[in-house]
Amino acid sequence: MASTATSSFPNNISTIAPISPAGIESGQPISISGGGLIGMDGNPVTLKCVNYFGFNNGQTMFDGLYAGSTDLSKDYGDVIYRIQLLGFNCLRIPFSFTDLFTLQPTNFEGACQATTTQELKENLTPPGVTVPDTVPLPAQIYPTGNAPGNCNQNLLNTSVYQRFLQVLQFLARNNFYMLIDDHSEDNTWQDQTTWENQYAQLLTDIAMDEPTAQRVIVDILNEPDHAKLVWSQLGPMYLGVMQAIHAVSPNTLFMVEGTGQTGYPGINWGDGFITDAGIISQYGISDPNPFFESLSTSPYLGNVILSPHVYPPSVTHSTSNYEGEGLWTRLYESFGVLQNEGYNGHKFPVVVGEVGSKFEESIDIQSLADISSWFSGQPNTGSAHVAVSGVAYWSWNANSGDTGGLVDNPTWTTIQFEKINWMIGASGLSPWYLGSTASSSSPPSITAPPAPASSGPPSPTITPSPSPSASPPIVSSPPPIPFASPTISSPPPTPQTPTAPATTSPATQAPSAPATTSPQSPFGGIESATSTCKVKVSLDQAWQQGGEPHQLINLLVTNLMDEPITVPWELIAVVPDYVALDSAYNWEPELDAGLLLGNATLAWETLQPNQGNTVDLGYVASAERPDKVDFVPTAIILNGDECTVEES
Repeated sequence: MASTATSSFPNNISTIAPISPAGIESGQPISISGGGLIGMDGNPVTLKCVNYFGFNNGQTMFDGLYAGSTDLSKDYGDVIYRIQLLGFNCLRIPFSFTDLFTLQPTNFEGACQATTTQELKENLTPPGVTVPDTVPLPAQIYPTGNAPGNCNQNLLNTSVYQRFLQVLQFLARNNFYMLIDDHSEDNTWQDQTTWENQYAQLLTDIAMDEPTAQRVIVDILNEPDHAKLVWSQLGPMYLGVMQAIHAVSPNTLFMVEGTGQTGYPGINWGDGFITDAGIISQYGISDPNPFFESLSTSPYLGNVILSPHVYPPSVTHSTSNYEGEGLWTRLYESFGVLQNEGYNGHKFPVVVGEVGSKFEESIDIQSLADISSWFSGQPNTGSAHVAVSGVAYWSWNANSGDTGGLVDNPTWTTIQFEKINWMIGASGLSPWYLGSTASSSSPPSITAPPAPASSGPPSPTITPSPSPSASPPIVSSPPPIPFASPTISSPPPTPQTPTAPATTSPATQAPSAPATTSPQSPFGGIESATSTCKVKVSLDQAWQQGGEPHQLINLLVTNLMDEPITVPWELIAVVPDYVALDSAYNWEPELDAGLLLGNATLAWETLQPNQGNTVDLGYVASAERPDKVDFVPTAIILNGDECTVEES
């Protein structure tokens, strides 16, 4: 970050190449509710992202298109397709306003052979995993439309700014969420008025294409610590930019990064949200309270996501608080408090903007295992907390010096599956091969060698804690998931489930058992002759706490009638074996004499007719016996009518 930009804006982009609406997922813009994220289909969503840079370092496009011993890495459409087949639903895209407004675009058009399905399967399947040839790859929703033998043929060369907007449109039509991040190296942000106007111009032009606008989140400024900004400087800057963007695009969500708190052992760039006055005084770190106080009264409070960066020791060179209790305490005291307890009653979602490593040092592997456990909300990881709402791995790029990429250098072709496996554990990533009938005699794994002694506290035993260093089981997997389906959602952010273990995405769970009729209702004859509703009961792995088994339960509710069931609607579950209700999300139940009673009240929870949508009501309960049947309701009643219950 060196000089102030004085470039003028291009005109509104009215000449940008039109893109067909084929494959667009309709719905509301991505939004925030109850401390979690709501996707465009109205259901909770977890962002499973990868950083992909190039619009910030002079390349004028995603980096790496010049590379490759094969044609897999030369066409940007093919690269995006590979990223999506690996399970990602989101890209974090670093950019710089100087690159967008002052550079001339490099022409990446060139000859290349079309990538075959077999080449893609071989490239995107881990060593040791076999996928039958009969299992198809999910089709790309919106291909680039290149003529045979050409790469990047339709990529705009008129300006970098137009190309950037075109790429965002392309991603939106392939159902990606996009985190656009000012990654400037030129101090553009120091001229506050210019910076605000640049952002307002960009969001005005993005808003011209509604599908794109619905999927863009603005990560306002990358790693303010690098610019030596403290909260007294950064807070007003954030507020000014959010005000400027909110005025032209009121539905846009913002990601804010922390700063000025690297004096707290282990905190690294982009982190630093500690609001506890005692800790601030003890370590002499920057105070974000004035920012959060001002934010609390702003019209865009409900648009704000916290976005720390969390790296292991090889990147940060930390000597403490990078594993075990020290790590978990650090994460909770920084952003976990704001996520789980809130600020002035408001809970913030957390999307981790950067995390990554070369996975070469044992100390990193142990640190990343404990980071993964915390991100996914595993029990026994310090203070009770919910899973984060998103994770963005740094990075796809093979030319990232500190971390390497998800692809190798120099070909940008071979996938680094140990990193994919880590994302599976940390975010619930579901690559295409986990949705196949693949089998493996020796699934890929990463062996974590013993970490050397550190000055931080020892790492406790985590039970249960699925290791991010090993691939999840491949057998008994569900059928492939077509990306075009707008009803497939990520695991709920569980904003109020403090001790829930990591959950599997509803879209990636094993196929449901055949439907069974619920037992006769205990309410004496209120059961309908024909069910008006259906509930799939989904159980995750139970865990022991305080000598009792605890369980995360999801009730996936659908309406079988021809008319909608509007909110509020009441759900009663008969649960004779429960001894306590720990927490819940998406509804407000109470446990009373073997009945779980509550209302669904959120606007998006209206049940559409004829199974038009599914609403997920989740909760954590405890029982006296570990038998799984303890947690399955014996009957479920919606607005007085008993539902058909299926267990999945």
